[in-house]
Amino acid sequence: MANNETMAKISIWIHLLIMISLVWIPFFIPLSIWPKRPLWHFIFLIAIMVLGVITAMIYRIRYNSRNYFICSLNLITQRIRGYKYSDKRNYNYSHLKEILQFFKIKIPTGFSPKILMVTTFITLINFILYLF
Repeated sequence: MANNETMAKISIWIHLLIMISLVWIPFFIPLSIWPKRPLWHFIFLIAIMVLGVITAMIYRIRYNSRNYFICSLNLITQRIRGYKYSDKRNYNYSHLKEILQFFKIKIPTGFSPKILMVTTFITLINFILYLF
């Protein structure tokens, strides 16, 4: 079990690195360096959201989940920990919440999807400005 928890922690930190490098850092890359950055960033975040919605739809049908978005990486982490896919703890788990708890910062349940929505909204504005 300790080995599984170590693998889960590694999964969490990889998830954080992916989100920082592919979601947050692109906001600060000038268009002179990466001219198509807003387009790539928008498509990337939309793909993440679509994957989360598809995962949630599958879970709604198969496990009677009430969620509208479920992160696939969260499910992988929870599966490594030994939770079955039908376990309700999978639906409310958040990598962000666990990472912030490491730094002794508490956030409410449901905060992570709101951060994703805000990030997507900012990306959408950035994309619209890019188009015009």
